[in-house]
Amino acid sequence: MNMAYFLVNRSPSSAIEWKTPKKVWSGKPVNYFGLCIFECPVYAHASNGKLEPRTKKCIFMDYAHRLKGYRLWCTDPRSPNFLISRDVIFDETAMLQ
Repeated sequence: MNMAYFLVNRSPSSAIEWKTPKKVWSGKPVNYFGLCIFECPVYAHASNGKLEPRTKKCIFMDYAHRLKGYRLWCTDPRSPNFLISRDVIFDETAMLQ
């Protein structure tokens, strides 16, 4: 639901003369810089130790609410299922397998 609210508030509406609800409410222009493909593979930074892998393969699920970061679903069975991180690399060219 959070993803739907996020996208609706950044989409133009004919009811308010093709302006975005966020711009009407706050008076500031909308920034589309952070939009990413939903459920694309991402690699989150992990500092597990000197000889451990530096990234975790995850799936982008949502934008974190009230935090600067992304909500990710970690596919590694040794990690927690969901994590929030802002140090991520998106692989929008690859599809989930």
